[in-house]
Amino acid sequence: MAALPASRDGFDREAGLLIAKKCGDAGCHGRAERPFALFATGARRMDPTETHLKTALRPQEVDANYASTLGFVDSTQPRETTLLKKAVGLLGHKGGYAFEAPSDPMAKAIAAWLTGVEVP
Repeated sequence: MAALPASRDGFDREAGLLIAKKCGDAGCHGRAERPFALFATGARRMDPTETHLKTALRPQEVDANYASTLGFVDSTQPRETTLLKKAVGLLGHKGGYAFEAPSDPMAKAIAAWLTGVEVP
């Protein structure tokens, strides 16, 4: 059975990890002042003493990442969402493209999470 579009389960299993890894460093969205602010392993953490540690994110950090990510998701048109379009270069993105193209396996995994359907 496919996951529901933009489900928390799908975020926890794969999409959230990919988003934090690709976008959560201090030069991008790993800063509190960004509208799309993320926590990431080895980068920004809720507890500043854990910054740069390679430990897994705490549940509260994953909760915050999910909430921040949903702010850039259009649930009525998930494939047209700001999150994905900026990441693959279909909308302007100050930091450049996170993925080479919509066909990038990581971009496809995020698109699958957004839509609830595996992307070919």
